[in-house]
Amino acid sequence: MKILIISPDIPHSRVHFASGVMLYNTIAEISKRHEVTLLSFIKHGEENLIRDIEQYCSNVYTVPFDRKLNLVSRGAYFLNTAPSQVSYYNCREMKQKVTEITKSKKFDIMQIEQCPMAQYADYASVPKKVLTLHDILSDLSRNDSAMDGSFLGTSRKYISCKKAESYELKILEKFDRIITMSKRDTEVLSKKLPHKKFSVFPFWKELFVSRKNSTQGNGGYLLFNGNMERKDNIAAVKYFCDEIFPKILNKLPQTLFYVVGGHGTNQISGISSNNNVIIKSFVDDIDELYNACSVVVAPVRGGGGIKFKIINALAAAKPTVTTLLGNEGIGGIPDKELMVADNPDDFAEKVSTLLKHPEIGKEIGENGYKLFLKLFNSKKEEIESVLYSSL
Repeated sequence: MKILIISPDIPHSRVHFASGVMLYNTIAEISKRHEVTLLSFIKHGEENLIRDIEQYCSNVYTVPFDRKLNLVSRGAYFLNTAPSQVSYYNCREMKQKVTEITKSKKFDIMQIEQCPMAQYADYASVPKKVLTLHDILSDLSRNDSAMDGSFLGTSRKYISCKKAESYELKILEKFDRIITMSKRDTEVLSKKLPHKKFSVFPFWKELFVSRKNSTQGNGGYLLFNGNMERKDNIAAVKYFCDEIFPKILNKLPQTLFYVVGGHGTNQISGISSNNNVIIKSFVDDIDELYNACSVVVAPVRGGGGIKFKIINALAAAKPTVTTLLGNEGIGGIPDKELMVADNPDDFAEKVSTLLKHPEIGKEIGENGYKLFLKLFNSKKEEIESVLYSSL
């Protein structure tokens, strides 16, 4: 089959956000039996990532992503009928490119990555359309808005959720199959759209490179790794720096906190004046940071779906501290496979315990790795039947 894949980011095995790694490995697998064409936004500094994905694609097309222009679109929030996440990726050049490509070449299937990119389905002349849904948009809006408890935040939450729910139901109707990241997401959406075809993405072990090794993190530092263009990640880092990390430093003043996040880290470069907070936009070998860190922290209070930053930590057999929301799509056993805390005092206490007692961290890390193997138990050969069968 000839498959067109449309993505918000260049997929690559070394990027610092899980969706990019997932798509890279998915394309590598399906390209063994099908002809794949990729159309993606490209951000400044990502030009060197194209070469690796080109080996799996018959063609790779890119559209420059104008972050300033898109932030203006997102900023006109109350005047826009589309959710802010959708407006952020609204681009005339991308619409033109989708139309141009699908008119000049016949494709059997178009696969769009992530709900904000689903708006481009209307511009494609392709018989079958698949949407890979990394988050339920209405959940994302609800959780993100809940972080602001002010009157304006409450009003924004109501408008945001209504926009997201309305848009989501309409846009999903345009697709022949919707792929979700969890059984829970499939159950929620299938109740609203019982006539649509839903499938859960078949996670396999090699989808992400397992970083498990014998190194037990004597580097004495904490790690947060995520896409720092997502406001839930920015909010998580700010929450940790403002309310949690100072409590840890009171007990363990030598502790370092590394924030690694690919593009977007300029938005948080001034988030803390503490010299113990180290911001890195990109590192050549993220494995080194995982291998040396003592604890992975994921103090997420917004966003939706499975938090793959936690999956990355489980794959590395690193002890992880997260929130109830962070554990929601994973279902790890608290204090056995990971640690869960929903207030700054508890979060700081659990991190401090892991730093002081590496034997506890080692046990939790090993149990977390077993959970990773349990979650990622599909066979990679199943990907095509899940994505494309019965279309």
